[in-house]
Amino acid sequence: ESMGQQILSENHIPVVDQDMVRADQARQKKLLKMANDDRGAAAVGLQFGADITVVGEAVVKPSARRIAESNLRNYQAVVTLRSIRTDNAAVLASASETISIIALEDVTGSSKALKKAAAKVMETLLPKSVREWQKAGGQPAKFEYRIMLTVGGTDQIWKVKALRDRLRSDERKLNNVVQRSYTAGVVVFEMDSAIPAEELAEDLVINAPEGLKMQVLSIEAGNVDMKALGG
Repeated sequence: ESMGQQILSENHIPVVDQDMVRADQARQKKLLKMANDDRGAAAVGLQFGADITVVGEAVVKPSARRIAESNLRNYQAVVTLRSIRTDNAAVLASASETISIIALEDVTGSSKALKKAAAKVMETLLPKSVREWQKAGGQPAKFEYRIMLTVGGTDQIWKVKALRDRLRSDERKLNNVVQRSYTAGVVVFEMDSAIPAEELAEDLVINAPEGLKMQVLSIEAGNVDMKALGG
């Protein structure tokens, strides 16, 4: 529990205050019994005002035999976690890790193996959970990239409008979309983006404006050059 809370805090993800959770131990135990399935886990999270509940299993097993003629033993920990939205009990993401540790005695070996496996699985689970939650509209994206997009082949005004509408409609990924210029079939947009330049270019190719096909010419330091085909 403390390991998971520490990892979440280090990633600037607010967690439900543990002192408040422990304030009513009888109620807490009753709620935890509900967390055997996704709906139960979601219900537990709702009780404490959480948006996401992380649940799963952690098991550690020592090897039956000592290593060679020493007192060392191998301890294998398996941690499997999943994150669940509390509003609809939908699973956002899941991850599992298996870690082995060599130690002298059970308490130290088990503890180290569990901590290492938990840290590893959270490294995978956290970014996946946040991405899926953002896609579902659960949390506003951080528009940390400033991107200049230059598109050639826009020799007709309807193409410019189709591209501008496409960019401005993608509110989860793009913000403050401004058309800087339009000259001789070349339009320039500047915007704040929640995804880096290369991902924006890929997204425009895969989900091109209606009636157009997009071709990537170059991507460099927040500048994306593309060409609109079709029409």
